[in-house]
Amino acid sequence: MTIEDRLKTLREELVKKEFDLPITYTNISYKELVKTKNLSYMEGARQLKLKHVLSDAEVNMVNKVCEAIESSLHNYYDGFPSEAYQLLKPAIDQLSCYFDSFYLFNRNRDPRLYRIRRDKTPLTNKKDLFHIPFEERTLVSTQRYSIPGFPCLYLGSSVYACLEELRTVSNTQHVYVSSFRNDRGMNFIDLGYPPRVATKASYKKSDTESYDALKALYLCWPLMAACSVQVKDDARPFKPEYIIPQLLLQWVRNSTHFNGIRYFTSRSNSYVQSVHLYQNYVFPIKENKEYGYCDNLVEHFTLTDPISFDQYRSDYNKEPKNFGMGRKGTIDDSGIQTDYRLTYYSYLEEKLAEINYSTLY
Repeated sequence: MTIEDRLKTLREELVKKEFDLPITYTNISYKELVKTKNLSYMEGARQLKLKHVLSDAEVNMVNKVCEAIESSLHNYYDGFPSEAYQLLKPAIDQLSCYFDSFYLFNRNRDPRLYRIRRDKTPLTNKKDLFHIPFEERTLVSTQRYSIPGFPCLYLGSSVYACLEELRTVSNTQHVYVSSFRNDRGMNFIDLGYPPRVATKASYKKSDTESYDALKALYLCWPLMAACSVQVKDDARPFKPEYIIPQLLLQWVRNSTHFNGIRYFTSRSNSYVQSVHLYQNYVFPIKENKEYGYCDNLVEHFTLTDPISFDQYRSDYNKEPKNFGMGRKGTIDDSGIQTDYRLTYYSYLEEKLAEINYSTLY
């Protein structure tokens, strides 16, 4: 097969419905869901081997990755989280050589990122919008990429994405926001572009670039999928959908090459048309102290002083709504498809860009 034929086959595979992310489920357990998805995926990998898209070694590798994910979950459920990590680590190690191959997409090392926080007390200090300080680690709860008691810096690619993650799009009272810049460059595992979106983006690159990137994404799909399952019961304290993402975060904490993870929202499918507006980032601390903040993260970011989310609302209301500021894209704002450049979210981002950025201390 020519590279054009192999690329065509990969594209056809990745746009199939069974590769769509995030994954929703109802009538089976998370473990059963992962096993079912893996069985389907491994059969697909065998078919790609017959079509000369994947090699024997690659098929053997993904089979072992799927087995490691399932064994890791089994041990976690059995009450052995450390053994769960030790079982998953070799699989992530194997996949890590592909993590830097997702170069189809924007890997800008100096993006404007955002963080919001709700508090009835006015927030005016940069430290209020950085990661939870070490002395307050008891506030860190379990989340998809959050280990209880372990501080991380969470950022969003747009203020709208931050609001969605905080579930406060419709209520911005007592919400404060800061804009962050990554001034020194950071490597992150890029799980931010699901297969259907990645396949669409691949048409903008050469066949060789597209093939290498899409094959890397295909090989990493079982890990990405296990990290991209919507929570079945959000009211329960234990959420099995968070197990693999938290173990991956632990791997990043130990990595000397990767600083964080970029991932798309799993709360809805509305990101598909403008996925760049719905990106989330997590940067774990790289050191542990009794008080204060991670010096490594402090060195990598500058940020603005926090402002009230609605600070510029009256100015925005006076502006004609054809100013077209900010980034192109659409968002599903309260069920209405809206040009992001015409929204207050975009307007606020541009106003934040005019504020001075500086280090935390």
